[in-house]
Amino acid sequence: MSFPSGLADLTPRYWLARRVPPPAVLLPTLALLLAPALQPRRMAAQTLDPGELAERLRTEVEEAKIAGDADALRQIVILSRRAVTAFPEDGLLSHYAGYALYCLAGRTMETDMDASHALLEEAESFLERSVKVEPIAESYALLFSAIGMRIDGPVSAMSLGMQSGAARDRAKALGPRNPRVRLLEGVSAFHTPRAFGGGHEAALEHFLAAIELFAEDAPQPPLPAWGHAEAYAWLGQTHVALGQDEAARTAFERALELEPSYVWVREVLLPGLGGTHRLLRRLPGQSTAPCCVAVRHRSVPRPPRRRTAGTVPWSCCASAAPRKQTCAARPCPRDSCTTSWTGTSNW
Repeated sequence: MSFPSGLADLTPRYWLARRVPPPAVLLPTLALLLAPALQPRRMAAQTLDPGELAERLRTEVEEAKIAGDADALRQIVILSRRAVTAFPEDGLLSHYAGYALYCLAGRTMETDMDASHALLEEAESFLERSVKVEPIAESYALLFSAIGMRIDGPVSAMSLGMQSGAARDRAKALGPRNPRVRLLEGVSAFHTPRAFGGGHEAALEHFLAAIELFAEDAPQPPLPAWGHAEAYAWLGQTHVALGQDEAARTAFERALELEPSYVWVREVLLPGLGGTHRLLRRLPGQSTAPCCVAVRHRSVPRPPRRRTAGTVPWSCCASAAPRKQTCAARPCPRDSCTTSWTGTSNW
């Protein structure tokens, strides 16, 4: 049996660590279980083992995320669910099932918040399963981020905040120099008001630290390796929020050097610098309903959004005069508007 490049030397250790059957004795029913979700370009289902499945999911989730392809993510979610059913004791398969759902939830959040939250809850269930079998820093980091993404007001903050914080602390303990942990800390800080420990300055520190850590990051397949180009994309957004457009351009260009087909950067972030800030072409399935969000005291059309920053809905920023906005008879603070539509993980 042949293995993907870089996996063959890890295979014996992989079987021993996970206590699963070697390829020669895999259940024949695996082919029937996985075949409906397999694309023609994938290897034959009967030759797959947990290590190969994990590596395949690792590669294809990242490709779909970089391409901004929600349909591909949905197919990968189907495959990952079946893979976990076939190998319930494999922690990495549960990790990639959770990661695929997490990415799809981000893509869905702008158009269907309820569906997005349902996907996040399912992602959490796979990630919790993963850390029970094979605790790795990335699973805890995704868990803390997924829980945090479901916080949409004071009530949910009380119930979910402690859970998210506990997962974050565990991620940091397992991966003190893990760049993906630091990246998701930065994303959290980007969306968290300064009064609650976040803010753009804090996010900037996290993203710069993550980029330094990525320079020494060399995970062996099929361990997680996502996030390098994404760190530059978030770094660029943070520079934009701080009024540093040239630094943002440099960060976005670096992201494209790492991932030339990165749709979020190529089609949204980089073309949005200058002139008409972030007023860009839409992707398939993206809402075009008019809504305005103030970004650096500009107002541009955006899809409607129901999440909140602090206690003021971002959707209240629907005026052509951002400094005079009101929402429910209260001022609409600038801080509640600066987290723009492109500042989510839905790409």
